Formats: sequence, C-alpha cells, structure tokens
Amino acid sequence: MLHSRMKRVNEEYQHHLAEIFAWEMNDPRMKLVTPVSVKVSPDLSEAVVLISVMEDDTTKAEEVLHVIEGARGYIKKLMAGRIQLKRQPNPHFKLDTTLTKAFGVFKLLHEIEESGELKPESEEIDEQKKN
Repeated sequence: MLHSRMKRVNEEYQHHLAEIFAWEMNDPRMKLVTPVSVKVSPDLSEAVVLISVMEDDTTKAEEVLHVIEGARGYIKKLMAGRIQLKRQPNPHFKLDTTLTKAFGVFKLLHEIEESGELKPESEEIDEQKKN
C-alpha cells in the first residue's frame, strides 16, 4: 500500500514539475528541461529529481541546473499550490546525462563508420565468403 502511494506521489510530483518548467518559469532555458525521474523520501522531506536538459553542451546544461537550484524555493512554493501533501519536499536537482552519453556514443560510431574503420556487416560477410 505504501509503495503504491509513494509511486503516485513521485509521478504527480514529476508531472507538476514538468508543467512548472514549461509554463511557470520565466527563463526560456527551462523549456529545454524535462524531469526524468523523481524520488520523494518516505517522510516527504526530500525529493531527488533527475532532469534532462536538451543541450549538447555540458557546460550549458550545468548552467541550467545552477539556475534551477537557485529557484528551488520558488519551485517548492509553486508545487505547494499544485500537490497536497502533509509536508512539501525540499527538491534537489541532478543532471541525468544518459541521453548526452548515448548521443556521444552514436556520434562516435558514426565517425568510425564514415572513416571506413567500421565496415557494414554485409561487407564483412562477403569478405569471409571469399576467403
């Protein structure tokens, strides 16, 4: 029972954060922010929020994170008006770099393929048949 309640709290918190980033924050960079996951503590005192910033440059993403961290109080106030909890969690934001890392891997693979170091699988099979 408690597990399903916390799951709902996490989902609601994430949903409302996404709306706040999209519509309530005056900084245009906030439109590039997506809350990826939320983990509210069982006592509702803390919330760890992983965010994704649609920005290729890690420095710019960290800058956006810094802006969000500076607006924690404002975000907490907005959340209090949207989600009714016994206590409003103090949000802590962290960058989710999964997409950035995946993009880097795809970029590397593309560069290797373009350089000719990586042959398509069909060419390798054809060469093996010849030998």
